[in-house]
Amino acid sequence: MIEKYGMRPEDYPKVFPPDKERVYNLTPIDGKFDSLEEKFSVQIKDIVGGREYKIVALVRNLAGNEHRAELDLPYIRQYENFGKVLFDKGVIVMAVYLPFDMSSIPRKDDDPLLGRYDTISDIVLMKHVDWATGYGVNVFLLDSQNHWWPGVMVKVFTICRALLSTGQVKVAWLMGPSIRHFTYGKQGGDIPEWAIDLSLPRNNETFIWFVQMLMRFADNENYLRIDGKPVLYIWDEGAFFNQAGTYRAVKAMFGDKVYIIADWFPRIPTMPSDEYFQLVLKKYRGDGLKIVDAFTGWIGLHPVGLNTEEYMNKYEFYYAKQLDAWYRFTKDWGKHFIVTVAPGFDNSYSWGGPQVPLPRGADPFKKRLEIALRHLNPRLPVLKIDTWNDWGEWSYFEPTVKEGFACLEALKSLLEGYIENRNG
Repeated sequence: MIEKYGMRPEDYPKVFPPDKERVYNLTPIDGKFDSLEEKFSVQIKDIVGGREYKIVALVRNLAGNEHRAELDLPYIRQYENFGKVLFDKGVIVMAVYLPFDMSSIPRKDDDPLLGRYDTISDIVLMKHVDWATGYGVNVFLLDSQNHWWPGVMVKVFTICRALLSTGQVKVAWLMGPSIRHFTYGKQGGDIPEWAIDLSLPRNNETFIWFVQMLMRFADNENYLRIDGKPVLYIWDEGAFFNQAGTYRAVKAMFGDKVYIIADWFPRIPTMPSDEYFQLVLKKYRGDGLKIVDAFTGWIGLHPVGLNTEEYMNKYEFYYAKQLDAWYRFTKDWGKHFIVTVAPGFDNSYSWGGPQVPLPRGADPFKKRLEIALRHLNPRLPVLKIDTWNDWGEWSYFEPTVKEGFACLEALKSLLEGYIENRNG
């Protein structure tokens, strides 16, 4: 990790906690060395975990002949799977997961504790699963966005299979609009330039193809299901207009057994009563939204851009106000409300334009989590954290060089309180 990803040597014991070597002198189970084949048993206790282990067996007979055999054990967890504890209690905690090579992703002011890793690495995936689930995450929303070309597609699908194979975290796909594949803007009508008209055959066919490719994984027992249906998360769903026909086709592919999450809530300060919002809803988008199962938003509904100082200075106030309004709206529509929360946001240093950043850190993250937990749907509480590891947009909450595990510790402490109060 130090040589390959540039992890700092002083961080190595934080990632791979030291453990002691153990030596055992073994006696056959029956107590005697009297057969050509002997069986041994030993109980190894107090394993620290968080790493792979090796067993070395040395055998010497009375004639002085020696033989050595080695067995490499798979990764052993460091943390109890708290995410599974929550999942078994009906609480879902999602984190958006980016299957990227982080060596080329711009940074702002910190680095991953793992170094500038590539998520194709098995040990990176196992550390992420161990850490995330150890502190309460039980679902990775795997970002398929902008990866629809041969080399990267294979990589992303490989990572999906690897995460599913752990059996320790649920996985669901995130898809959405892409300039590379969809036709945007006006097509003989009044569709805005930023919108994608799904009534156009090319757009409809592209959307359906994406779904077919992704949902091949939905039969896996570790693929996320809500109400017994495999989940499809549509990021930036507000960019899709005239979606009804396409969404009906998606539902029909699965005999109506697919759970669609639409990520479309407007950012602060837009409210459901907004005139333009109502116009777009009634004219272009309402019929499609009737078909989906759940509503949510992105990065804590943070308004990206300039002239937002008022909202950033009082972000938690406006965040709570926004959640209140859209919770009521979602309930009126008979849909499931999924809460979005973000540790921070800024992509002015990577691929975004000038903007006022959403402040990040463990303390503001904890305040936002407290607000988010108060807005969970009591029937099916789902918290979505944007994101686990987007280093290009300052929204990560995985362990870092400067922050350590502070964001994860804030998350776990509040989730423990939440389930205690819920059970009480």
